[in-house]
Amino acid sequence: MKLPFLTTKKVAKGFAGKAREALHTQIINTYEKQLPLPVGPLRIYFNFYCRHKQRAELLMEALRSSSNEITYSSLQDSCLISGKSMRYEADNEVVRRHLLMIAELGAAYNCTLEGWRIEGESFNQWYGGLVIKNHHP
Repeated sequence: MKLPFLTTKKVAKGFAGKAREALHTQIINTYEKQLPLPVGPLRIYFNFYCRHKQRAELLMEALRSSSNEITYSSLQDSCLISGKSMRYEADNEVVRRHLLMIAELGAAYNCTLEGWRIEGESFNQWYGGLVIKNHHP
């Protein structure tokens, strides 16, 4: 069921200012602790918890439009979204921008980024991550 008042533009406008800066700072600080990135291809894996199914559906659409592979699990009144990014070569700036984009999308749709990790594909090694709890004001 689509709700006209939950359009992408209207929802995304609600996340700005100090909340956005705080989220950026948290993501960047954690990411920089994980540097350097592995050599070779890597992917970003992430998980969101959404209390509202309509917002979860909008978040899934936005994440898919950014070349992410998404899986969705529906609970009674909430949802879990898991995803992985397309394959990247190890480029700090590209990975950093993608992490920020993922975090901003989740916050814009009032979904909690439960965690993320970066894995190098050549050896399937875990290279970093973050678990965030209750980062929404």
